[in-house]
Amino acid sequence: MSTPNQPVAATSSALPERSPGLLVYACGVGTTALVLLLVQALNGTGFNAMGLYANGILPVGAILVGVASGVGYALGSRFLNVKLSRGFVFGMLATGVGDWFALQYFEYASILEHYRVAPTALGFFDYLTQTATSMSFARAGSSSEGVELGRAGYFFKALELGGFALGTMVPAWTLFAMPYCRRCRLYLKADGTSFVRSAVLQAEVMKLGRFRLKSPEREALLQTAQAEVRRRAVEVFAQIERAPLAVVRSVLAGLDGAASRKDKPAAQVSICLKKCPRCESHHLVATLATFAANGRPATGEVFKLDKTQGYSEPAAAPAEAS
Repeated sequence: MSTPNQPVAATSSALPERSPGLLVYACGVGTTALVLLLVQALNGTGFNAMGLYANGILPVGAILVGVASGVGYALGSRFLNVKLSRGFVFGMLATGVGDWFALQYFEYASILEHYRVAPTALGFFDYLTQTATSMSFARAGSSSEGVELGRAGYFFKALELGGFALGTMVPAWTLFAMPYCRRCRLYLKADGTSFVRSAVLQAEVMKLGRFRLKSPEREALLQTAQAEVRRRAVEVFAQIERAPLAVVRSVLAGLDGAASRKDKPAAQVSICLKKCPRCESHHLVATLATFAANGRPATGEVFKLDKTQGYSEPAAAPAEAS
């Protein structure tokens, strides 16, 4: 009788945690340099990418420039299979602040060179003060120069700085959701997706009460379909919770295939399996895809099962619908 395979705790044979190395930093610095050069070139054409605000308060330009700047760290981490620590990502805040000041200094230096102004006549911090207090807002496409903000410009410069620094963290932060095998020091790769589909089709539900805003019959049939797939998902969870990878694959292979557009179910649970390229560590996420009684799409996580080597987290059993 075979013993169910459980998530294995880290042992002395496990490889040591790989910390962000020079290559990851180099990737981040490389994209940052390219982005800063591009922003500087756009400034030369009169387009201030960092100065774009939504609703006069959200620094979308600075955030987007920051995101583009931080892409290199995420790419380096992903392709070099380095799991970034939260400390490293938060450390990127300080890097982002430094990059913002570097961009301001490049602009300052280019102005001194263009207008042939001596640094003693206009210091760097004097330049920052001048650019902050002389800020003005104008609608996109407007020929009006707007009204200078004065001291209020410091607030918007601070928003610009914060938006840029936080934006640099976004690409790397998204990697935290990606399953990682700490024993092999590799990101898991997609191994397949299986489905649990309701017997009730979406078209059948939408036919009920078509001309009424609220239809008890439609809601009842929709709830029945959702309860059906949740119940079956709970059964799948019970079979694979402590099973080895071979059994997991066998169970998933026996589930439903992808539905055609014509036979779209009223409710469907997709179970995504990811596996370590080197060992049998794996990770599963089950997501419910359905729609509300008004026809709007709705999604929700049914269960998540982490069975990676060197990382053990008890799986929370999904609640079975009554």
